[in-house]
Amino acid sequence: ITLLGESTVEVDQNASYTDAGATATDAVDGSVEVVTSGSVDTNTAGVYTLNYSATDSSGNVATSSREVTVKEGIVTFIVTADYNGGWLYIIDGVVKPELTLEIGTTYTFKYPSNHPLRFSITSDGIHNGGSEYTQGVDTSVNGQITISITSSTVNTLYYYCRLHVNQGGKINVE
Repeated sequence: ITLLGESTVEVDQNASYTDAGATATDAVDGSVEVVTSGSVDTNTAGVYTLNYSATDSSGNVATSSREVTVKEGIVTFIVTADYNGGWLYIIDGVVKPELTLEIGTTYTFKYPSNHPLRFSITSDGIHNGGSEYTQGVDTSVNGQITISITSSTVNTLYYYCRLHVNQGGKINVE
């Protein structure tokens, strides 16, 4: 059996995946049918195995397999700001929501450049005597901040605007 494509494949969660398959050739029979077993659920992160087998007319069996890893994807939040007696963040259409971020997932927050979003372990961050939380955080792209949540991320974070007070909210890490 000859695998078409790589023997190990990575795909993002919720992305589509089409298996490349395999072929089998026998010296006597020529092309032999390949039977595939197993499946890949791209909605669920994990490691999946696809097995291939081919049997020639003499009963000889050949097998091979492919390992497909479905990686947890990146969740993107669209952040806007509105003035209502003070500036407020609106995340995916909700004013100052309390967020829950899951361990093993990376989150990107796209914000207006005049309202730079940051994280802290203190409510309202630097405006309340706290400091900016930077573990697993990337601010290298203008207008967005990305945080990778791991088992070492603190259980409670707060998002805040670096320029305006009382604009953000609470984040629970699970």
